[in-house]
Amino acid sequence: MLSAPLTSLLLVGRAGLESGGDFLTSNKLQICSPALTLVGIGGSVGEPLSDALQRRRGVRSGWHRTRGVGWFRDLWAAFRPSLKAFRSSALLLLSYGVRSYGIDLCGTMALYVDQNTGRAILQPKMMGTYVVALSLSRVLNAFHTSVIMVLFPKAVSQSSEAIREMTSRAMRMSSLLTGPLEF
Repeated sequence: MLSAPLTSLLLVGRAGLESGGDFLTSNKLQICSPALTLVGIGGSVGEPLSDALQRRRGVRSGWHRTRGVGWFRDLWAAFRPSLKAFRSSALLLLSYGVRSYGIDLCGTMALYVDQNTGRAILQPKMMGTYVVALSLSRVLNAFHTSVIMVLFPKAVSQSSEAIREMTSRAMRMSSLLTGPLEF
């Protein structure tokens, strides 16, 4: 529980780093927390330890996550947050959220409308086959989603022409790589 606020702040800090184009530091931060936890609990694997010692070691491994305080200090220095900027940022995000919520809701509903329709039309055996095929097709979506996760922060504050070029290149490359897997 002690590391939950730091982990939340780490996510926000990573988004800030990515919007500034610093994906290397963002990826390092993403890897550090689980790596430190793994190192912290790694010593207890295969050893005959008492339950109390295992619990203590698990708690200590959680404390390794709090070493992220130095990273937050660096993020604070890079972005210089203030309450005045917080109000304008919050209003900007709220206006964006109000405009995009409907599209997000429709997109989420669209993911499941075919399954609800198919449930009424298909026999149970065919519905099972359809769900398995659908699940396999969503594996390919993971690749496109990862491209989007890099593309959007990089496109922040770029010109329209640069955004079109980056999007076009990303679409061509991801389609070229996943196209053969679809058949």
